Amino acid sequence: MKLLFNTATWKTQTVRLINENHTNHKVEFQMKDVGALGYVKRNAEVYYLTDYFYVVLAEKWGERNFLGIKWKLVNHNKNESGLK
Repeated sequence: MKLLFNTATWKTQTVRLINENHTNHKVEFQMKDVGALGYVKRNAEVYYLTDYFYVVLAEKWGERNFLGIKWKLVNHNKNESGLK
């Protein structure tokens, strides 16, 4: 039942870090709209297979504890949700 009612997708607001060795391996700040309850937020370590398919490797809410050691700070604003 949970899968049927979970229709909202995670939207990338900001690309925070990019792995220096693999440019399709990123840490992103993402938000998901849950209707009247507002938004759920997460920092997700994402590995992009293509532009539309990706795998979430880890989720962290506060501290930075992602796989690998070579990360480049980018803070690129994507704003897929269209928020102002």
